[in-house]
Amino acid sequence: MSGRKYTQAELEEGIAHLFRDFQQVSEKLHRAEAVLSALQEESTTHVSIGKALEELSQRCQIARQKVVGMQNMLRPQSLKEKGLEYVEDQQKQIQNLVQDLEVILKKCLATEKNLAMKIRIMALHSQMEKEKERMLYWAPEERQAFEQKWKSILQNIEQALAASSGNDAHQEQAIAQLETSWNQAFEKIQDREQKHAQRLYIVEAVAQVCRELGFSVGTACLSNPNEPMHLEVDTFVFGVLTFDFALDGTVRSVSNYAPGQCEGTYLDLEAKLKELGVGSEFRYEQGDLPLRKTAVVRDFFQHREGTADHE
Repeated sequence: MSGRKYTQAELEEGIAHLFRDFQQVSEKLHRAEAVLSALQEESTTHVSIGKALEELSQRCQIARQKVVGMQNMLRPQSLKEKGLEYVEDQQKQIQNLVQDLEVILKKCLATEKNLAMKIRIMALHSQMEKEKERMLYWAPEERQAFEQKWKSILQNIEQALAASSGNDAHQEQAIAQLETSWNQAFEKIQDREQKHAQRLYIVEAVAQVCRELGFSVGTACLSNPNEPMHLEVDTFVFGVLTFDFALDGTVRSVSNYAPGQCEGTYLDLEAKLKELGVGSEFRYEQGDLPLRKTAVVRDFFQHREGTADHE
């Protein structure tokens, strides 16, 4: 002791301050241990955080030992007897411990946040895998882009978990953007599937009507689901008519005969399609060659309740 003079009031204020700081130490340690305990339960299914948790656990144990040691020494009467300088020395040790615990708690919370993001991105990937075949069929390029993005995000999260750190805001934003993109892509796929189902209905309706008109109907061809479906019909009298059914509901029909030569065929087709609940209006497109007739059906998907069965 240096023999520094102090008043009783200064000593009591120093002791009160010391206990307030010690209470802060206890609270931070308790919180860090609680987060660490929860993470250790998760480590059974997420082994990648094991090494980081081991280090944090060791640091928490050391902090716990220091806290227990201080707790045994911080008795008001004993502190009064040892004086203000001793109190201030203990306060410096507590402040150093507070700083250590802040680092530990920060790393624990970062690990907790990173693990939550990993679980979130893995859940999204699980959805993507579940719908893999549909994605590959309707949107193969988007599927590849999603695969690359989620792998990149997961790699960043794994690195952050290993270091018990990371840019939470950046990764959360990346995950949110990927989730939004996935939802939009999935809605697009559902929309395309619905339109394709309608397209199949229309193809079968056209084929059925053409058979009723005495024509020879070929097999509908589809090389790419996002491209038009192709159907050829031999009218015998007016030659071959081709039909191309797009997903947007547009159907183009081409004949090599001059305009007007097989007009009645399209009128009959429209009338019989209407009986099957399909509203259609064939007309010439602008820019047709004189001997090439192209008809276009607009607003093709007009199913109405109570229409005749087309099977």
